Amino acid sequence: MAIRQIGKRGLLFTQSELVCWRIYRLYQRQQLLNDLMAWGNVFWPRFLRRLEWPEAYTLKVIQLLIVLAVWPLLLIGALLQMLAKWLLFPARFLATYFTPKKLQAPGEKSLLGLHNAFVSASVSSVSLSDSLYVGCIDEWVEQLYGAEVAGKKSLSLYIKQLEEERRGLTMEVNLEASLRDELAVARERLSRDLGHYLVDECKVA
Repeated sequence: MAIRQIGKRGLLFTQSELVCWRIYRLYQRQQLLNDLMAWGNVFWPRFLRRLEWPEAYTLKVIQLLIVLAVWPLLLIGALLQMLAKWLLFPARFLATYFTPKKLQAPGEKSLLGLHNAFVSASVSSVSLSDSLYVGCIDEWVEQLYGAEVAGKKSLSLYIKQLEEERRGLTMEVNLEASLRDELAVARERLSRDLGHYLVDECKVA
């Protein structure tokens, strides 16, 4: 099992952990690029797309008038936010090539431990979208446990299993909040089922 030392503080990572960190940084760069192209959110913000419309015609008209009234203000705010993203992009993109001061080596040698060290520790201001996060975790699983295991156990597969379990539920839920909950539950189950990755690395070594 190879140990690598990175950063000025001499953080110790296994070779697989270091590769996972680099994978995470690649996905952060992709997120930054995606954010620059997200013009759809400027002209029609996400919360408006999630807005529930009343069935009554009169209430629906009133709500539409309110949306039209505040839309110019929302547009100005979104344009200013997009401008800030473009201005800060070079510095934020360049920062992904350096080791953050808050970065710590994973304490628990599991998928959840890696998540806590790299994602939950707020080592970067770049947060991944749900789809990019799932792709990143799936690559971590393949790197830590091998392609054969990743073909049977991955975050994307566990999320599909959760969706099938909840398909019979008829209660109305917020889709975005539900997806975040599914990500957390699926990650916990996946990490528990995979166990510690150092066991696999020691076997290989």
